[in-house]
Amino acid sequence: PKTTHLKIKGLSDVFLDTPLYNAHSTASDMLWAQVPVVTRPEEKMAARAGASIIQAGGAGIGIARTESEYAELATRLAQRAHRMRERGGCLSRKSLEQSPLFDNVRFAGGFRRALKMIMEAHAPDDDKKRFHLVVSRQ
Repeated sequence: PKTTHLKIKGLSDVFLDTPLYNAHSTASDMLWAQVPVVTRPEEKMAARAGASIIQAGGAGIGIARTESEYAELATRLAQRAHRMRERGGCLSRKSLEQSPLFDNVRFAGGFRRALKMIMEAHAPDDDKKRFHLVVSRQ
């Protein structure tokens, strides 16, 4: 079950993301289990997913710019793991639930609007509505 899966992940001190192909759903699971994630984004999309997940999850730390920064950050977080676990993890459950990554209500509303726009775009010509897609951080 998912709860057991997350409890097991929550036993980790720190999650080290691989640079060439990031963790994607595993990184999300680790954040939800309140385990700090360390990643180093690179050029390709698959190597930037970890950084996007960390930012969307509201984590203030975890994104390294260089290989040495990655090693330093991983070491520092591993050394502080016991203290972070005593405080309830790297992020509070409330801040996680309110982050864009885990706010299911916000996601569902945006997804519903996107589906409605797609349906309107494929309606018969006389019912078509014109629209412009705007991407924002909200």
